[in-house]
Amino acid sequence: MRNALVAVIILIFASLGCSLSRFVTTNDNKTATPTPTVSSPAPSPSQAATPDKPALVDTLKKWKGKYPYEVKFIENADVRARLSSLLGKDFADLKKNFNVETPIEIRSGILKAQACQAHNCGANNYYIFVDLVRDNFNVYHIEDSGVKTYFEKGKIKLPEDFEASLSE
Repeated sequence: MRNALVAVIILIFASLGCSLSRFVTTNDNKTATPTPTVSSPAPSPSQAATPDKPALVDTLKKWKGKYPYEVKFIENADVRARLSSLLGKDFADLKKNFNVETPIEIRSGILKAQACQAHNCGANNYYIFVDLVRDNFNVYHIEDSGVKTYFEKGKIKLPEDFEASLSE
């Protein structure tokens, strides 16, 4: 029994000795090696931030010669927001009556989008002008009862042929 007790004590000291060795410090003038740090890799070009979407002006320039319905002119989020803000409650009428369209034109930095109400072009016309340099919208709504004008940042100086189209 005594031999068994000695064997148990030796086993206890042996296991404690292994566990206690981590608490003992030695001074053997060894320099510590730095522990490597884990860092994330640099983002690849495909992970880098994507450039902002093209400015509205750049988009509008690409629409020259196209019909407003082809490019979803009024449905474009930026155009819709600007027109809605400019026209207020009258935006619903523009949207409903912008039916018979002509191709989008650009002259001297001014965009013109024109349409009228189907089967009522003589009495219900819309002209949307955008100054692409000054980022300014103007809308003319020509009805039998007169002309309603909406100027976002002031009246745009229109090219002569655009000005003439308002009186046709």
